[in-house]
Order: sequence, then C-alpha cells, then structure tokens
Amino acid sequence: MVRKKLFDTSALIAGLVKSHPLYTWSALRFAQVHEGDVQGFICTHGLAELFSGLTTNPQTRYKPAIAEAIIERLLEKFKVVDLGSDDYLAAFARAKNLHLSGGAVYDILHAQAFLKAGADSLVTLNAKHFLRLGDDIASRVESPLERS
Repeated sequence: MVRKKLFDTSALIAGLVKSHPLYTWSALRFAQVHEGDVQGFICTHGLAELFSGLTTNPQTRYKPAIAEAIIERLLEKFKVVDLGSDDYLAAFARAKNLHLSGGAVYDILHAQAFLKAGADSLVTLNAKHFLRLGDDIASRVESPLERS
C-alpha cells in the first residue's frame, strides 16, 4: 500500500534548494515520491507559498519563470489538494476552537488539506506549528526537528 504524505512549504523549499541545511532530509522524502513509494500532496495555497518562497528565498531568488517551471515539474509527481470554502470554514473553526489567530491559519490550511487528502503524515520543518493543532494532526507530523 502506498503511503500518502502532504508536504508543507518548508519541506518543499528544503527539498528543492540544495544549499538548504535540511536539503538531504527533505530530498530523501522527495525521492520516495519520485520512486512511487509515497503519494505526495501539496495544498493549493501551498503552491502560492512555494512560488513566493522560491522567488524571495535569499539562497535562490529565482526569477518567476524559473519558479514556475520548478513547480510545474514538481506537479508531475505531486497531487494538489484543492481547498474549497467548506475547507476554509473548517480551518477557521479549528483556529477559533484552539484560540489561534493571525498567520496560524496558514498552517491550519495545510492541516486541513492533509486531512482532506487522507494522508498518513504531514511533512514539515516547522513541527511546532502543527503540534498545536490537535491530536489528529500532531500525532502524524513528520519532521527532522524537535517535536516540542
């Protein structure tokens, strides 16, 4: 059975930028997707975050055309989880219930896509952002960094 993993923007950037300190860790997870051992997922708003990150990251500052080409190539292997208005409302409800505001909603949207995809793990370099989102998320965070 193929495992399903949703990658957040931090893990995607690390797996695409060879000079990133956690490139090897993320690249190994990318390899699982490329070899067909894992079905990789990205949420729709994560695509915009990825484009933004690739074009502004101090290590890359790719031109928009290069960032677009990288994302198009990535999408040959990764499946996009589309979030609709019901998903956004569910994310807002989770934020309300957990007393989270501001930028936390972006992590919650990744988490919502993770749940919608029925993924086994949420791959991130920002474990602490997801560990606060409830047991249904926290128990399936995959990160090379501390889980506290």
